[in-house]
Amino acid sequence: MKKLLALCLLFMLSFGTVTVSAGNDGNALSNPFGDCGASASFGGDAKYYDFLIPYNMSIGQIGGYCNECTFSANSAYKGWDMVTSGDALNKRVGQLNVQGKKSSTWIGCTVKVDPNTNFQYVEKDGCQFYIASLPKAVFNYSAVTSGGFYQWAYLGRTGIIYDMILKDGTVIHFATGDGIGVDHSNNPSSYQTSGQDGVYMKFADLKYTQYANLFHASKPNHTFECFVSGSGAISKFKSYYGISDSNPVVAIRMWNKSIKDGGIKVNPGFSGLSSKGNVIDGTVTAPGTATDVVVGPTTPGNNVNSSTSTQFVPGSWSELDLSVYQALSEPNLEETLLNQAQHDNLGQKDLEGLTNWECNHAGNLKESGYIATLRWVVVIVGILMTIWALFAYLAFWFDHINSFVYLDALHILTFGQLHICPPGEKPTFSLGKKVKDKTVSHWQMVCICMTAILFGSMLISGVFYNAVNRLLHLILSFIH
Repeated sequence: MKKLLALCLLFMLSFGTVTVSAGNDGNALSNPFGDCGASASFGGDAKYYDFLIPYNMSIGQIGGYCNECTFSANSAYKGWDMVTSGDALNKRVGQLNVQGKKSSTWIGCTVKVDPNTNFQYVEKDGCQFYIASLPKAVFNYSAVTSGGFYQWAYLGRTGIIYDMILKDGTVIHFATGDGIGVDHSNNPSSYQTSGQDGVYMKFADLKYTQYANLFHASKPNHTFECFVSGSGAISKFKSYYGISDSNPVVAIRMWNKSIKDGGIKVNPGFSGLSSKGNVIDGTVTAPGTATDVVVGPTTPGNNVNSSTSTQFVPGSWSELDLSVYQALSEPNLEETLLNQAQHDNLGQKDLEGLTNWECNHAGNLKESGYIATLRWVVVIVGILMTIWALFAYLAFWFDHINSFVYLDALHILTFGQLHICPPGEKPTFSLGKKVKDKTVSHWQMVCICMTAILFGSMLISGVFYNAVNRLLHLILSFIH
């Protein structure tokens, strides 16, 4: 009887579970977020999730790359070869490229250069981090907000910590220096309408939407944009760490820590720029862990692994587990955005807009010196011109009706240039003509004062600045 009950129970449980394949084999996954099996770099309250790179997939197989491109007249990228075609379509995902060079200090840390790679890095809380930008795809994890992770809008100003994990188990520490432009990365839309940086791209069909905005849509179709100091940095970095098609980047591990906020507790053996670990190939896992590695969505909390707890979950999911990702991807937008409009639960586009506003506002508050002084001077000049026009008009009428005291008020306010025209005589003031004594009629005085008031108002309101700015851009567009 007991055997029969056990068989029945086993039969019923089999309907509620689904077997999961182990590891990241580099092919397309329906959900690329999980745990690749690499050892944890940080402890304490640190948490992470992994974005599993489809390293066996090519740019052409995933799609969304740039297949046609035009430029605005004044674009800094005009003339660049942006189209991905030919051999570039066969490149594997996970390429590196140079973005630029950071100044001597960054987020309160001294920027140093690794002589082995020419990559720039910083030190924080006893650990070292290279600096490189990431694409937006890495931040599409459904539990970013609820799990306490940094969102896409924060990567440039906080230096979010992440690990680049290679197939041979090497873990390389990084911090986000910026983000790869959404409009410039492989795109689910067919045409880029924003014209970011004066570039207008047309995109090939994106065959795997879960990998949207994972790599730059134009050559060299990179996933990482690195900050370096010195020539040949990308080649030196790949050679130093042995990055190749046989030893690719298999995962990007995002941590809930940053350079700005600190509080990083480094695990033994991970204090340098990198650490060698176990092979990550879908069959070999870290010692003392389960044999089935998470490669997809799990019950909320399981995929957000605490580095002080078990880093894997059992190799089977319930039907509820499998439906969690879809449920999380369809929030009640009206309730979230309208009834609970707080910073922590804003949508991604709202966060990006808010971040841009905060940066502009912070920049305006910090702005001082020549530019701020010049703005005040321009406004004061506009105010003085407006006041002068009003008093000049009053002076004209004062001279017109004054018959008691000899006082040429208009002559004084116009700095010795104008007099009131005597009744019955023709005014001598005329633009372009040199006359010793310039006299003006009432109509001429009205025109002069209105012109001064108009010009002063334009200076005060900033209309004059906008007009000059547009004129300069028009001239530059013809020059370039």
